Amino acid sequence: MTSTISNSGLLIYVLADLSCIFMMLPVLRNLKTSVGSETEIQSFRLMIWSFFIYIFADLGMVFFMEGTAVLPIWLCSIITVIDEISLLLVGYFWVQFGVARLNYKYQDKLWFNILISIPFVLVAVLSITSPFSGLFFTFSTNGAYQRGPLFIVQAGVVIFYNLSVPILSIKTIMTSKSAVERERAISLLKFVVAPLSTGLVQLFNPNTPIMCLGLVVAIYFVYVDILNLQIYNDALTGLNNRRRAEIFLTDCITSTTEERPFYVFMIDVDYFKEVNDKYGHVEGDRALRIVGEALKKLRILIMALRLGWAVMNF
Repeated sequence: MTSTISNSGLLIYVLADLSCIFMMLPVLRNLKTSVGSETEIQSFRLMIWSFFIYIFADLGMVFFMEGTAVLPIWLCSIITVIDEISLLLVGYFWVQFGVARLNYKYQDKLWFNILISIPFVLVAVLSITSPFSGLFFTFSTNGAYQRGPLFIVQAGVVIFYNLSVPILSIKTIMTSKSAVERERAISLLKFVVAPLSTGLVQLFNPNTPIMCLGLVVAIYFVYVDILNLQIYNDALTGLNNRRRAEIFLTDCITSTTEERPFYVFMIDVDYFKEVNDKYGHVEGDRALRIVGEALKKLRILIMALRLGWAVMNF
């Protein structure tokens, strides 16, 4: 199938891609570890950088979508390979971000990381060899880009990466007892809608820049949800943060009586600095998450004991 683009749509195509870059710059600039663990932020940042590379490659493809050899065939092939691999990287780092955001229990297992890397490696190899094999793409004698017989494989892997995190999110929503974890999972579900729908449109109509717009919308949805969850909850552990604690303590102080006093307990994590110094901040983040999970379970236990005491004294 030969891809062509009309002259009237060329300017819109370029402006749309450039707009995507400018829209992502504020997100990248304000992305700090205060909104998530180091692994989450690193994966999210790499996803955005991969997206930038994809946009520039997509702009480069405009020069050989007309069917005229404006650029040398070898350069067109390089741009196409970069375009396909960078889009794969967006999906790959999206999965890395998603499993870290959901605190997926297998995220640090070697076999799991190999498993999610295999589709990327295979498709990347097929893409790099396509200038010689023609499996993903070819160029006609006049320089027109044409999809190869296995192009659907590359699109399928991108869709697979796109859908993997929502599947894990649905599982978290159904099984988790933590409201914060369920909110995080719901926010990740929003990511899939725009890229999947726009990706399917561009799969059948390759002459539109709609895929880039879909990715921008999805990234913005997730980023805004991250900021919203940060208002009252710690981004790393999911525990209530200082802002929520101040509101809670104010309510306790105004409503406390001699018959109903309230107590404040303070705890410390022993040897936490040694964990950071010896194993790095990623392991330190994991240690804090373990402490956070323990505190959540302790809260549930206390609530159960209070309920049991109330029933016994009814």
